[in-house]
Amino acid sequence: KIMSEDSPSNQQGLTSLAGKFQGRTPVRVHFLDNSSKVFLVDNTSTVKDLILLCLQKIGVLLTSDDNSVSSNSALANPVILPYFSLFECLNGSSIENDAALNLKAIVVEVIQSWAENNAHPDAKLLFLIRLYMPCLWGYQYRDVVAFKINKPKTMLTLEKYFDEAGEHLLDPILMHLQFIQAVYNIISGRYPTSPEQAIELGAIHFLYKFGEYKPASHVPGFLGNRIVEFIPIKHLKNSSTSTRSLEDWERALLQKVLSYATGAASSSRNSTSSSVGSCTYFERNGYPITPQRKYMELVYGMPTYGCSFFRCSGNNSNKVKAVRQLPDVSYIAIHHHGIHIFDKAKQTILWSLHIEDIYRWGFKPNKLFYFEFNSSVVEGGSGEDGTVMLEFSTSEGVVISDLLTDYAVSFLKEREREDDRLSKMKSGKLDLKVGRKVTLGGSSTFSDDSEVHEAPTNGGRPAGLNKPPPPPHHSAPPPPPPAAPTTRPGSKLVQTIMNAKKAASMSKSLEVASAIKIQSLFRGFSLRNEWAREDAAILIQSVFRGYLDRVRLSKLIEQMISSGEL
Repeated sequence: KIMSEDSPSNQQGLTSLAGKFQGRTPVRVHFLDNSSKVFLVDNTSTVKDLILLCLQKIGVLLTSDDNSVSSNSALANPVILPYFSLFECLNGSSIENDAALNLKAIVVEVIQSWAENNAHPDAKLLFLIRLYMPCLWGYQYRDVVAFKINKPKTMLTLEKYFDEAGEHLLDPILMHLQFIQAVYNIISGRYPTSPEQAIELGAIHFLYKFGEYKPASHVPGFLGNRIVEFIPIKHLKNSSTSTRSLEDWERALLQKVLSYATGAASSSRNSTSSSVGSCTYFERNGYPITPQRKYMELVYGMPTYGCSFFRCSGNNSNKVKAVRQLPDVSYIAIHHHGIHIFDKAKQTILWSLHIEDIYRWGFKPNKLFYFEFNSSVVEGGSGEDGTVMLEFSTSEGVVISDLLTDYAVSFLKEREREDDRLSKMKSGKLDLKVGRKVTLGGSSTFSDDSEVHEAPTNGGRPAGLNKPPPPPHHSAPPPPPPAAPTTRPGSKLVQTIMNAKKAASMSKSLEVASAIKIQSLFRGFSLRNEWAREDAAILIQSVFRGYLDRVRLSKLIEQMISSGEL
């Protein structure tokens, strides 16, 4: 099915065409490289269904385990799917931290709610990375690289990892998704940069965008107003109060591009082999790499990479020494390692806590976010202070708590995947050379086609699956079998862990062992003994995934607040 050239560009106009597609609604999903794709969804299609279609259409290398499969193969539940999300851009121009949609939300209902909430006519859905897990970097997995060079993963520095990862990326499409989101975060100021960093990254982006430096045309004035695509807005806005004008920024950017071009020309003269594709500006360990990959190597090394920032305030002066030095107003940064307390103005991390060292965390709606840890795990803490709880005033407590919960569960799942890969590598069952070659040419984007892609029907299973379709009464794709009525919500994560170990069944002893393992990773969540206490819901929430459980727990907290128990 093809959309005509005069088809509406915004979602409001597309929704009006539902009658032309037998009741199915055209939904346009936007990407950060200014491309978009249109999908047909029915009244049962979920956000998860739509994310899966996006991953398939753009060619992400989907895996059900750590053996690569063709990107044309449709997998009902790829490992990396929960790491992505659709974000609502309700004002048509910016993205908020709390705009990620629930994977189980019905797409049509989400779009219908825009009119009720007086959203901008250009409101849209954006496909973004939500959880910046290292497996999405595009390189061969870090633990696999460490195994190949016979080093512990903890001893593999970032530079050594880049050197040993190899010429071919595991998945260039994942690298491209990381790149376009990194450019957005740099340009918008979400990742603060110094002027020198801004010019360096802008010059690399310039080479990616235009493919090759051309001295005759790439002169001051070439970019004009397009300078905003390469230099962060914050720096350009400050030009009015500094000695550097917009023209100065462009001149400095082109000077940096020239230095890369000069270095590339010198390298080419000294090389005995011909370069592949266009001019090679960057190399890594003796082989050429793309400007896109060079850009991401710099971004991956930034302390702000992968962080979601939340402005908070709190007086924790009576806590351990490291905490007493925190300002009253700071930023909590949530990422795959845990929590940073960040000074964005100085681009410095004031204080950090690894996700394994956090006892528990939670929130009070529209009031605060809090977490608890042992004072011995932080710098300046002797352990004499025992367990310490920090509280930060913020209206985004639920968003922070949910994000940290999702990272905690993903941390557990990735650790299980690493254990599985290790056993396969030791037995020789894992292909260590898997990867896809990258073309060294200019910029590339996801094609912005006019084709309409249909969301799955018959229970949501996309065409091409070898597995039989689910029973008609299931929504697609079907969730794991529900736990028995007497089982606590945590059994979903237990089942996930046991599935990762390919257990055929779960005996009582294995269930207890799995629970013990989870408690040891997150320093003991007393699920059974503290179920009736105020913070029991938070303890479970901080370990176990599941949107239904999260809704139940949130309602429980609200009821306790209403009844005066909190």
